[in-house]
Amino acid sequence: MSRVFLQTFATLSALRFLSGCGVADTAGEQAGDAPTTVHVTVRECPSFTNHLIFPGELPLGEAAFVFALAEEPKRADGVAPILVYGWEATSGSFSAPAQPYTDYHCGDVGPQLLTATAANPWGCRVHLTLPVTCLEE
Repeated sequence: MSRVFLQTFATLSALRFLSGCGVADTAGEQAGDAPTTVHVTVRECPSFTNHLIFPGELPLGEAAFVFALAEEPKRADGVAPILVYGWEATSGSFSAPAQPYTDYHCGDVGPQLLTATAANPWGCRVHLTLPVTCLEE
């Protein structure tokens, strides 16, 4: 019996296993009639499900509450893996840049882009970019 272990780190919509030749066993005979077991582990990427910036326009020196929440599909054992978060901005700073919920503080006047990143333990990262406008005091 031949066992094939396949592990993928990308989102799959379909998987087709094709075998066009037999597997030689240790005696040199074809084992094409032997059953083949395929173990598949699909590692899906997280996806953002909810986000908010409030307020969307704010004066320099004030903070906006921001959050971007992502979900990861549960594994076969029913447990969803822990996601790692990060925030970046074209200008300004975050109170807690490694949390899904944080405060954003404007750095420069004008439109700014805030980018949230969520990553799962298998290295699949997703990004969400949100606009905010920073006004003069």
